[in-house]
Amino acid sequence: MRVALIDREKFPRDKSCGGLVLSGAVSELRELGLGAVFDGRPLIADIQAAFPGSRFAFLEKIVDSNNAAACYIVERMVFDHHLFRSAKERGARDYTGYKFTGAEFDDSAGLWTLELQPGRGAVVEIRCRVLVGADGAGSQVRRLAGHRLNGEGHTVVALRAYAQAEGQPEETLRIDWLESLLAGFGWVFPLANGKVNIGVGTTRREFKRTGASLESHLDEYVRYLSSQGVAIRNLGDIKAYPLPLASQTPPLVPKRQMALVGDAASMIDPSTGEGIPHGICAGRVLGRTISGWVNLGGGDPQAGLERYAKAYAGQFGKVAKGSQSLRELLEFPKYFG
Repeated sequence: MRVALIDREKFPRDKSCGGLVLSGAVSELRELGLGAVFDGRPLIADIQAAFPGSRFAFLEKIVDSNNAAACYIVERMVFDHHLFRSAKERGARDYTGYKFTGAEFDDSAGLWTLELQPGRGAVVEIRCRVLVGADGAGSQVRRLAGHRLNGEGHTVVALRAYAQAEGQPEETLRIDWLESLLAGFGWVFPLANGKVNIGVGTTRREFKRTGASLESHLDEYVRYLSSQGVAIRNLGDIKAYPLPLASQTPPLVPKRQMALVGDAASMIDPSTGEGIPHGICAGRVLGRTISGWVNLGGGDPQAGLERYAKAYAGQFGKVAKGSQSLRELLEFPKYFG
């Protein structure tokens, strides 16, 4: 199977994200021979969560004695470059630095023709049998298929930073649902040597309603952490980004011989903002589906892609609905006391 990787950015490049890779995705990546990205990183053993007013909080161990549910925090600059480099080593064609400007489908030939614009030079055309939109929250492929991006109530806007933390255990990740951010949250995800990924997020609708800046929410969260015995210092590399929630998803197969995956398909948990695990697991299912069709050399590719959509819905659909219910429950006190 011949694969082209198209991205307007050159790698390594940063992407604003919490960088949490949960156990299911860790297992998937290890099975694919991609587990080296976790080498030397602290194992996350516990999750600590606090709810509004600190009236309810819990600390839960998330690994057993065999580290069967291990999860890690990896900077996206490192994580994405590892995946990119590994794909190239396995034969993927490199079209990074090329901007995707459009595509047309030829029904008679069963092929997509893509137009790519390099930084300099003439437009390049490539043809493919399946076009996969893994192009993030602002997905051009999704819009090409005629589907709008998520609405304000189904999109979180978040601010991520890196910092040094004192008083936060290196093996514990924490999530705090602050009253001022409901149904948003703040997070502190530990990296090595006291470094953490810290951020805040709230729905775009709530962000517009209050008019408060994300920077002010981050400052408030840092003060809150200080009151809990966690000192945050040397905040830097602060970046904002959108999170399209799974409470509003487009069709995963929006057009003939086209599929969406990851943020482009709104595969983000509505209550916690987790997106990497869903994207990794769905991407592997999609890869198997496409390669199976290519290797068989016949049959209806659309039927195979629809099986991918059905498999994802069966695996994650109920989880997304439960998370959406939790998010709505968290919003309840704000609007109804």
